[in-house]
Amino acid sequence: MAHVFEYPSKELASAHGLDSTQLEETYIGLFVNRLGGIPAPLYAGCHISEINRLEFMEHFSAACRQIGLSLDSSYPPDYIPMMLEVLAAMGSLPNSSDTEFNDIHQQFFLEWPHTFACILEREDSTGIYAAAAREIADILG
Repeated sequence: MAHVFEYPSKELASAHGLDSTQLEETYIGLFVNRLGGIPAPLYAGCHISEINRLEFMEHFSAACRQIGLSLDSSYPPDYIPMMLEVLAAMGSLPNSSDTEFNDIHQQFFLEWPHTFACILEREDSTGIYAAAAREIADILG
């Protein structure tokens, strides 16, 4: 699911009956650059009210290190596709417990998925990104 939020490919556009230019323009307008501001930045900390984004990122990084995962330093720690990959990777860690998973879920995955999905449901003209975000929000509860 995280792959949907990577820069769009011709294959993704074709799979949804769209021209790749249309999907690319939608992606850029939603996540990269738009006159008046980006409605749906791909960073979780931007979708959480009353939180210090820097602290959120520092706490998430620390939680990942504590369970033995290192984050790709080419992205901020709250980059949504990477955060979703952390959850997926936790299932394959040899010493990962349900308690650790639940703690990380509770601390870092409760508020932003719903907010992110609501923005995309309002702003995504293709419906692809909105559907992916809603599915993520529903799964993460």
